[in-house]
Amino acid sequence: MLNIQDPPLDINRQSELELLPAGWHALEVDAGRPFRWVDNDAAFTFSPALNHSAHVTVELEAGPGMGRQSFELTLLGSKSRQVFSIFDRQSLTLTLPLSRHQHSSFSLHADGGGAPCPNDDRQLNFRVFLLATPRDIVTLQSGVELLSGWGPLDTSGQELRRTARTGARVRFFAPRDIPVVVLDIDGGPSPFGLRIDLLDDQLVPVFTTAIDRRQLVCIRLPLSADTSGTFSFYLEWVGRHSLPPPVLAAYSLQLR
Repeated sequence: MLNIQDPPLDINRQSELELLPAGWHALEVDAGRPFRWVDNDAAFTFSPALNHSAHVTVELEAGPGMGRQSFELTLLGSKSRQVFSIFDRQSLTLTLPLSRHQHSSFSLHADGGGAPCPNDDRQLNFRVFLLATPRDIVTLQSGVELLSGWGPLDTSGQELRRTARTGARVRFFAPRDIPVVVLDIDGGPSPFGLRIDLLDDQLVPVFTTAIDRRQLVCIRLPLSADTSGTFSFYLEWVGRHSLPPPVLAAYSLQLR
């Protein structure tokens, strides 16, 4: 019987980042780890997004084209330029500006390089093992950025989940006046329910509700089109004070 295996994931890990043809060689696998060699100016792009920036992890190392020595990596965008010194195999976290109205494209450029590679007529300046945005309960198209106060991402079940305690902060990016954020949330273990207050950056409540099970909650936000605002959650058990500190479980947050 043939042993048919799924093809390896590409270096973008099916994330919100798309590889463009320029600069990349074909996908390869080394010791079970996929990677791509780069000629130079390896290009990638993001679709139009509500969020103003993307956090991207890149893991890479110098190749024979750089003499396998340290090198300067330049990240080029239409409105940005960042330079990094790469030593050995290295992982970086990049923060990249995004546009709501058009694709946001970038490229990875190695200064110098071009040395020939024995037994390979390709130019192999460096190789990339990972170039991806992280999985999370929010996306770049959600108009939501999680700030402080959120627990680590829980991937143990069939759905992604994060927990939040009182004071958990979030930033919303409004595509229109008075947008609506839809929360898929669970109120936790109290049989009496969980009271949730959403406070603005002056700690003034803009919304209050109570839930006792997992449900969708819709909140109108006092924001004007093309602005952003930071808010925080205040949590309190309904009718009980002897329980552990209240915790909110969140499965997704999305502006509509």
